[in-house]
Amino acid sequence: MSAYDIDSSLGTFDITLLLGVFYHLKNPFLLLEKLSEITNEMIIIETAIRNSKEDSENRKLGKMGIPVMEFIEQPYRPKTYEGTWNWWAPNVECVCAMLRTVGFSRVDIIDEYILMPPRQPNAFGRAIVKGLK
Repeated sequence: MSAYDIDSSLGTFDITLLLGVFYHLKNPFLLLEKLSEITNEMIIIETAIRNSKEDSENRKLGKMGIPVMEFIEQPYRPKTYEGTWNWWAPNVECVCAMLRTVGFSRVDIIDEYILMPPRQPNAFGRAIVKGLK
């Protein structure tokens, strides 16, 4: 099934895991809304995040930055909707803000790793974020 087909017919879950999927979706907000509807207590997201000097400096200072999600343009391919491409590179503030917007009242950054400077042009950092209802 497509991630976008998730609905209450699956039931509800105390814990929902979204591991290594978020940045592959053209419409990640739509999926987060659907997951919020079927999640009773907690969601854990592991995702690629942008490598940003600004984000890295904010972390060293112990402060949160502005929510940002960079779009990664892909070539047009008819009949291919999601594929295996990376569409988005959010920062952790963006992941947290999106979770709050879809109904998770408390959001915690569990882990974050930003590569500075990026070793490859398309290198991504990684983060784990937890949302609680």
